[in-house]
Amino acid sequence: MKTVLTAAEVAKQLRVSVSQVSRLAARGKIPGAKDLGSGGINHKWRFAEELIDKWLLEETQRTRGSMNPPRQRRKATPVQRTINRVSQATERQDQNGNVHGTEYPTPE
Repeated sequence: MKTVLTAAEVAKQLRVSVSQVSRLAARGKIPGAKDLGSGGINHKWRFAEELIDKWLLEETQRTRGSMNPPRQRRKATPVQRTINRVSQATERQDQNGNVHGTEYPTPE
Protein backbone atom coordinates (compact mmCIF):
# COMPACT_ATOMS: atom_id res chain seq x y z
CA MET A 1 0.00 0.00 0.00
CA LYS A 2 1.35 3.39 -1.00
CA THR A 3 1.70 6.04 1.67
CA VAL A 4 0.60 9.53 0.71
CA LEU A 5 2.28 12.45 2.46
CA THR A 6 1.14 16.03 2.91
CA ALA A 7 3.33 19.05 2.17
CA ALA A 8 3.87 19.50 5.92
CA GLU A 9 5.17 15.94 6.29
CA VAL A 10 7.51 16.31 3.31
CA ALA A 11 8.69 19.69 4.63
CA LYS A 12 9.53 18.11 7.97
CA GLN A 13 11.43 15.29 6.23
CA LEU A 14 13.39 17.71 4.01
CA ARG A 15 13.81 20.31 6.76
CA VAL A 16 12.35 23.15 4.72
CA SER A 17 9.16 25.21 4.99
CA VAL A 18 5.78 24.01 3.73
CA SER A 19 5.64 26.92 1.28
CA GLN A 20 9.05 25.90 -0.12
CA VAL A 21 7.76 22.35 -0.71
CA SER A 22 4.69 23.76 -2.47
CA ARG A 23 6.84 26.00 -4.67
CA LEU A 24 9.14 23.10 -5.60
CA ALA A 25 6.13 20.95 -6.48
CA ALA A 26 4.51 23.73 -8.53
CA ARG A 27 7.74 24.13 -10.53
CA GLY A 28 8.00 20.39 -11.10
CA LYS A 29 11.23 20.10 -9.09
CA ILE A 30 9.74 17.58 -6.67
CA PRO A 31 7.25 14.82 -7.61
CA GLY A 32 3.79 15.63 -6.32
CA ALA A 33 0.16 16.01 -7.31
CA LYS A 34 -2.46 18.61 -6.49
CA ASP A 35 -5.47 17.57 -4.49
CA LEU A 36 -8.07 20.07 -5.67
CA GLY A 37 -10.25 19.64 -2.59
CA SER A 38 -13.80 20.95 -2.64
CA GLY A 39 -14.48 23.21 -5.58
CA GLY A 40 -10.80 23.64 -6.43
CA ILE A 41 -10.43 26.53 -3.98
CA ASN A 42 -8.22 24.81 -1.42
CA HIS A 43 -5.31 23.44 -3.48
CA LYS A 44 -3.14 21.09 -1.48
CA TRP A 45 -0.17 19.06 -2.60
CA ARG A 46 0.09 15.33 -1.96
CA PHE A 47 3.25 13.27 -2.32
CA ALA A 48 3.83 9.54 -2.68
CA GLU A 49 6.38 8.49 -0.07
CA GLU A 50 8.08 6.11 -2.52
CA LEU A 51 8.57 8.87 -5.09
CA ILE A 52 9.89 11.33 -2.51
CA ASP A 53 12.42 8.78 -1.23
CA LYS A 54 13.53 7.99 -4.79
CA TRP A 55 13.73 11.69 -5.69
CA LEU A 56 15.73 12.47 -2.55
CA LEU A 57 18.20 9.66 -3.31
CA GLU A 58 18.63 10.88 -6.93
CA GLU A 59 19.12 14.49 -5.82
CA THR A 60 21.69 13.45 -3.24
CA GLN A 61 23.66 11.47 -5.82
CA ARG A 62 23.35 14.21 -8.44
CA THR A 63 24.58 16.98 -6.15
CA ARG A 64 27.26 15.03 -4.28
CA GLY A 65 30.57 16.58 -5.34
CA SER A 66 28.96 19.76 -6.61
CA MET A 67 27.76 21.10 -3.28
CA ASN A 68 29.91 24.21 -3.69
CA PRO A 69 30.29 24.79 -7.41
CA PRO A 70 32.81 27.48 -8.39
CA ARG A 71 31.21 30.88 -8.60
CA GLN A 72 31.36 32.61 -11.92
CA ARG A 73 32.85 36.05 -11.82
CA ARG A 74 30.58 38.84 -13.02
CA LYS A 75 31.80 41.13 -15.75
CA ALA A 76 32.72 44.60 -14.61
CA THR A 77 30.37 47.44 -15.47
CA PRO A 78 31.70 50.47 -17.37
CA VAL A 79 31.85 52.46 -14.12
CA GLN A 80 33.84 49.70 -12.40
CA ARG A 81 36.24 49.51 -15.35
CA THR A 82 36.81 53.28 -15.15
CA ILE A 83 37.42 53.10 -11.41
CA ASN A 84 39.89 50.26 -11.92
CA ARG A 85 41.76 52.22 -14.59
CA VAL A 86 41.96 55.32 -12.38
CA SER A 87 43.18 53.28 -9.39
CA GLN A 88 45.89 51.80 -11.60
CA ALA A 89 46.96 55.24 -12.82
CA THR A 90 50.49 56.39 -12.10
CA GLU A 91 51.87 59.87 -11.82
CA ARG A 92 54.02 60.93 -14.72
CA GLN A 93 57.36 62.46 -13.86
CA ASP A 94 59.79 64.28 -16.09
CA GLN A 95 63.58 63.86 -16.08
CA ASN A 96 63.95 66.12 -13.03
CA GLY A 97 61.36 64.21 -11.00
CA ASN A 98 58.66 66.87 -11.28
CA VAL A 99 55.10 65.52 -11.36
CA HIS A 100 53.16 66.62 -14.44
CA GLY A 101 49.82 64.94 -14.00
CA THR A 102 48.48 61.47 -14.12
CA GLU A 103 49.10 58.85 -16.76
CA TYR A 104 46.21 56.43 -17.31
CA PRO A 105 46.68 52.98 -18.75
CA THR A 106 45.35 52.66 -22.28
CA PRO A 107 42.18 50.58 -22.67
CA GLU A 108 42.69 47.16 -24.12
